[in-house]
Formats: sequence, C-alpha cells, structure tokens
Amino acid sequence: MAVLRCTIRRPVHLIAAWASEWAHLPLRLAGRLVAPGQPVPPHAWRKVLLLGADHIGDVLWLTASLPALKRGLPKARLVMTVSGPAAQVVENNPYVDDIVRMPPAARGAEAIAALRTVHADAAICYDTGAYVQSLQRVLRAGIPNRIAYVHKGFSAWVTHPVAIQFPQPHPAYFRDLVAQVTGTAPDWPLRPQVFPVPSDDREAANLWAELRLTDDRPVLACFVTSRQVAGAWPSDVFGRILAVAQAQCPVQLVLMGATGEAPMLAELKVRHRLSAEIAAGRLNLRALSVFLRRCNLVLAADSGPRHVANAAGVPVTFIRNLWARHIETGAYLDTETDLAPDLAEVDPGDASKWQRLLDPEYAATRIISLLGSAPRPQPSGFQPALE
Repeated sequence: MAVLRCTIRRPVHLIAAWASEWAHLPLRLAGRLVAPGQPVPPHAWRKVLLLGADHIGDVLWLTASLPALKRGLPKARLVMTVSGPAAQVVENNPYVDDIVRMPPAARGAEAIAALRTVHADAAICYDTGAYVQSLQRVLRAGIPNRIAYVHKGFSAWVTHPVAIQFPQPHPAYFRDLVAQVTGTAPDWPLRPQVFPVPSDDREAANLWAELRLTDDRPVLACFVTSRQVAGAWPSDVFGRILAVAQAQCPVQLVLMGATGEAPMLAELKVRHRLSAEIAAGRLNLRALSVFLRRCNLVLAADSGPRHVANAAGVPVTFIRNLWARHIETGAYLDTETDLAPDLAEVDPGDASKWQRLLDPEYAATRIISLLGSAPRPQPSGFQPALE
C-alpha cells in the first residue's frame, strides 16, 4: 500500500508510515499471532465495533452514515465506543445496537479489557488521521476483521483496507468508508442525526420559557468556544461581531456553552455591551438539538455545537479554524455559512495576523442577511421527539 504523503504533516509521522510499510511482513506475522482469527467478508460479520475519535463532532459525523451501514450489514450488531458527553448524541439512535462508554482517560490494558468484553468479530477504525492507535487496540483485543484506512502506513494490520478520497469534508470520509464496506454508492446526505426523547423536549421547552424568548423577533444562539487550542478564535472576535449585529438588528441573543463557561460568557456580555441571555450547561446535547430547532440562526466556532445545530436543521454560521484544511473543515451542508477568510493550513503562531482578516462588519452583515432569509421556526412549539 502506498503512503499518501500529502496527508501527513509531521516528518516523524511520515518516517513512521514508511517504516511500517518496509516492515510489512514482520508486522503482518505479529498481527496474526496476536489476533489469530481468520478474516471473513462483510456479509459474515455479526458484531461490528466502531472505534476512533469520539469528540462530539467526530461522533455526529458518523450518524449521517449509520443508517447506510446498518442496511449494508443487516445481520450485524453495531457497537460504538464513546467517552464523555458524546455518548448523548448516539443514545436512542435506532441504528446503534449498543454503546460502550469508555472512561476518557482509559489507556492500555484498561481500554483493551473494555474492548474484549464486546466480543466483536470486526472493528471499523474510522479515523482518517490517528487510525494506528485504534488499530493497535483492536489488534490487542484479538478482533480478526480490522477495517481501516492505510494511507498513513501500517497496512499490515488491516484485513479490509479502505481507499481514501482526499481531500473531502470530514463527514464524507466515513460515508466513503461505509460505501466501500457495503458495496454501495456514497450518495446519501451528510446531515447528522440526533434522536431526542420526550424528556429532552420538555427540558428544551422549559429553558425557552425561562429565557422568555418570543416569536416576534429572531433568536440567535451563539457558541464562542472550541475544545481545539491551536487555531481557535478568541471569544472577543465573536463579541465584536455580535455587538455590530445587535446594533443593526433587534435579535434575541442567547450565549450558550458548557457549565464552566458561564463566567466567561457573562464577562463577554458586559465587555461588548450585549443584550443577551446566558444558558451555559443547561441542556444535554439531545435537548440542545431540540432547543436549537426553535432558533432562527446559530453562530458557532468550528466545534461540537456547530454539528449539533446541523443535526437540528437550523441555519448555521461558523468561523472555521484556519489551521485545518479548508475542504475538510468547511461547510458540508447547504444550510451552513463559513465566515472565515479564504485561508487554510495557517501556522497557529500567526493567529494575531489572520484574526485581523475577519471584519466584524462583514460577518455581522452576513448574519443579519441570514436572519432575514431564514425560515421561521414552527410557531406551534417544539417538535415531538421519538419515543
């Protein structure tokens, strides 16, 4: 298998990839000793483990393609490994048969032991980047069928290699993987799916009422933080945009985020003289998707809430992380608008320079335009959730 050099940024990782292909035969023999089972074709799989990056956005990307995977493997049970709050977005998903909740800090023997309890006969290591870590785990867990990309080396440990079409939006990579595994065309939509329950509806409705949001003025929900450190936009960038937008449009603004972000949001509100409600950490992720359905627009960093909003079907504006590749992290739905300048793979050390390229007036104008053209949410209240 050929190593795709353009997908690897760090020289040390490129050397490791090449070395793994030079050592293909001994690595393959070692893999057979650790996981001696005989690989079989997909139609023979009975329990399939999905393993990889499990942050909120990473998991939501998968949900768009899980129906196709379930249709393509009708006799197999699909088991997802997740950690932290990301489990909330796959709970109640009819295309997931079981969830293995991994402790966020699970490493080594603890993680391997958890995977062994699944008794899977196949594992899909869906990462396009750090798939080697997942491969090591499923190999040590003794899973005989290992599905993964091979463009970064270590093809000796993969029994069912997946060819990467590079570059694409991140959700499209998993769609391609599912299409290759199931022998179908990758032609389904990329919108994430979340399946709330009635208690999520009630939780969202209660918060909406508590915030005294009305239908006579547009509602803008804003998330200003990102778990990513490199290339993250400062909260003040969002504050300046919101201040300009609110000066020109009678928008009802809700600042949202995690529980621990409430003090920072309160400070942002005061510093930029925003008229806003603060609702940090008030909703689980499923209830958040219900709440966002009622909003006219969402403004977010390139983070998990962006993808929760996409699952809700609400128009989304976001500021892309300029350190990442444009195509991979740019808009993947026609309801999204990327406010970032047309740059990509910018050194995070130059953040102070490229942040000045985002004009708050321009961004606010785009937001106001989208607020005016966005379809009005259902006036009858919150949509009923699936039981």
